[in-house]
Amino acid sequence: MKKIIALLLCLASLCMLTACKNKEGEYKLSLGTVLSEDIGDMTVTSTSAAVVTDGQGKIVLCRLDSAETKAELTDKGVSGSVTEKSKHELGDGYGMAENSGAIAEWYKQAEYFESYVKGKTVVEVEQIKTGEAELASGCTIDVTDFVKAISAALGSDKKVSFTPDGEMMAGLGIRASVVDNGGNAEYLCDIAATVICGGKVCASVIDSSEATVTVVDGKGSEFIYSGTKNELGADYGMVSKGGAIAEWYEQAKAYAKSVEGKSASELSSLPVENVSGCTIDAEPLKAALVRAAENAR
Repeated sequence: MKKIIALLLCLASLCMLTACKNKEGEYKLSLGTVLSEDIGDMTVTSTSAAVVTDGQGKIVLCRLDSAETKAELTDKGVSGSVTEKSKHELGDGYGMAENSGAIAEWYKQAEYFESYVKGKTVVEVEQIKTGEAELASGCTIDVTDFVKAISAALGSDKKVSFTPDGEMMAGLGIRASVVDNGGNAEYLCDIAATVICGGKVCASVIDSSEATVTVVDGKGSEFIYSGTKNELGADYGMVSKGGAIAEWYEQAKAYAKSVEGKSASELSSLPVENVSGCTIDAEPLKAALVRAAENAR
C-alpha cells in the first residue's frame, strides 16, 4: 500500500511539473498601435508593435514599425494617396542618417530598441524614457511612441495564444492611406502581426484604425481619433449600426485564424471572400498579413 501511495504521489508531482512546463511553453502574440498627428502639416503617423511574450509575461520578440501618411489639400478637397512603404521597409531610403546626421538609420535604431526591451515586462517597458544612457549607443530617436505601442500591445485583450513548433520569427505589416471624406482627410491604416514557426504561420493578429483631420478654410483644424477597431471592440458598432454577422474585431480574428498553418508564400493566394466568420472586405487585411509575413525576421 505504501508503495502504491508513493507511486501516486510521484505521478501527481510529475503531472504538476508537466502542467507548469506546458504553461511556461505557452506564448502570446499581441499587437499595439498609437497615432500621432501634425495638423499643420496634415500628417498622421501610425506606430505599431508586434510583441511575443512568454508564460511569465516577458518579451521574447518585438517588432516595431511606423508609417507616415500626409494629405495634400487642393481646391477640390483632399488628394488621396497611399503610403507605399513603412519606415522599416524604406530602410536606408528613409534618409534619416543622411539628411539629419543621426547615429543610425531609423530602422536600425528601431531594431536596437526591439533588442533592448527583450526580457522586459510591461512595467519595465513603461519606465523607459527617451535619452536613457543605456540607449545612447544605438537609439537616440524619440521612443515615446515605441513605448506606447508596446504598452498597448501588452495591455490588449485581443492577444493570441500559441505553442511554437520550430524557430520563431515575428513580422509586422502596415498598410496606410488617406482619402477625402466630405472635404476632410480620413487616414486609414491596416496592421497585422504574424509569428512564423518552422516556416508556417502559427499566430496572427489584425487591427485597423480610422482617424480624421478636419479641414477648415483650406487647412487642418481638428484631429479626431477614438482608438483602433480592436480597442473599440463592440463600440465600433458594426453589429448595432449595420446588422453585421459579427463585430469587426471578431471578423478580423476569424480571418487571422484562417491563415494558421500556411507558409508565408501561400498568403498571397488567400481568399478575400467566403471566409468563415468574415464578411467584411478582407482585401486590406490580406495585404497587411502578406506584408507581415514578408517582413518576418
